[in-house]
Amino acid sequence: MNRAEIARLRQSLFRQEMEEIRRRVRDEKALASRRCEPQEPPRVRRRTKAAMRTKRRSRFISDSLYASALQNWWASQERFTRKSELANFLGVDPETVSSWTNSKKFPQDKMCDTLFSLTGLECFSPQQRTRARCEHFLNRAKKGLRGSKNDDGATHRTNGHVVPNFQVDD
Repeated sequence: MNRAEIARLRQSLFRQEMEEIRRRVRDEKALASRRCEPQEPPRVRRRTKAAMRTKRRSRFISDSLYASALQNWWASQERFTRKSELANFLGVDPETVSSWTNSKKFPQDKMCDTLFSLTGLECFSPQQRTRARCEHFLNRAKKGLRGSKNDDGATHRTNGHVVPNFQVDD
């Protein structure tokens, strides 16, 4: 190596060291300025009225055992990948399946037979469906949902089924 090459090598190393020092100083200044600046409070997203209305749908998710059992069966089964596939298999609208799993509606007797043979859930068996249906209507009445009581309070008629009078605890 001659003197010229050694000088160029020293200059190159000097430039690299200077670049590194400049980068560190720049990073330290940026960090110090972030510490000194007052922090802006995080922005709060306000929910629109439409979003608030959709949140209210959670009132339908109740303590109904049939809906919980159906949701648990859905999570464990592997035959259907979508609820729309289950709805097509049963010959009903996908919204109907959704209303069953969210405890908005109780299936009619014919569909209870089909659901019992498909899922094996006792709540859809001929012996247990009347009890599950009463529990469903009772939960709806407790929540004050529409269609849960007749004006006279004597009987409850929904989906073509008459359910004996029941007491609602406040």
